[in-house]
Amino acid sequence: MSDIVPIAKLKSFELVKSNPDMIIDHIANGGSLTNLAKMIKCDYSEIMKLIRSDESLHKRYMAALEDRKEWAKERIFEELKYMSAYNIQDAVRPDGTLKTIQELPEDLARSIKEVDADGGLKFSDKLKALDQKQKLLGISTEKIEITGKLTLEDLIKQSMKEEEDVNKTTSI
Repeated sequence: MSDIVPIAKLKSFELVKSNPDMIIDHIANGGSLTNLAKMIKCDYSEIMKLIRSDESLHKRYMAALEDRKEWAKERIFEELKYMSAYNIQDAVRPDGTLKTIQELPEDLARSIKEVDADGGLKFSDKLKALDQKQKLLGISTEKIEITGKLTLEDLIKQSMKEEEDVNKTTSI
């Protein structure tokens, strides 16, 4: 393998080195390092070496990863909003015919799940989207019921049996 580094690649990496906030901003806004490396024509490993070589940059990078998680939650929430709040009447013209995709409002177009060969539209499942939205917000939780009979007496007996088993094993 050649040690010659293309000038464009060198300039791109030098740009990142001189402005490491590019890395932080890219990650915090939902990007990935692999994508950034590809965009600036730089090796992923070079970016990671830069991040790991500077403790302050590494801490900011770790914070950016947390920001990216929040960004992702916000994006998911936004998509779920469209999938759960569309009005099917917005897909129909006053004469009762179906609008083309280009005629649909953005929020309705974003809720389309499938377009069939005849141009018919299938929309996302509103109830499923609402359920996912509630879970994301922590509004609804699944309850698991566990039934059985366990008394204090049973626990004491089990504990005593385990102690006897240990004593038998150590006395042998």
